[in-house]
Amino acid sequence: MSLPERRQPDEDAYLARMQAASAEEVVEAVDAAFAARRPLLAARLVQLLDHDDLPEDASLTRALRVAAMMVVRSDDLPNGEWSALEEAWRQARSERMWRIRKRMRASQNLDAGGRIGRLDGRRGRRRRS
Repeated sequence: MSLPERRQPDEDAYLARMQAASAEEVVEAVDAAFAARRPLLAARLVQLLDHDDLPEDASLTRALRVAAMMVVRSDDLPNGEWSALEEAWRQARSERMWRIRKRMRASQNLDAGGRIGRLDGRRGRRRRS
């Protein structure tokens, strides 16, 4: 089975044509999409099938999992929501990095009261001579 080019308009036209196809043809297209290493296309194709009557097929199960994990594109969301999502992600990442830096600096800049071990500069037991 031939798949469309890796461009959004071509995939959209292909999906529109596949809506009239039989379930067997859609299953073949899902298998072909996975064979061509195109899981997102497989996930979009499996959405054309009735989920209650899906046969027990490993590729269909994989396609349903991919469909559940598909990332929402920024052009699918209203303007304010995507920028709010980006800002929340940036803030969470910044706070996480701040905690990591604070922990690392604390472990590198221990004063004499926080050190474990000897204070005279020697690291361990003296070697016997």
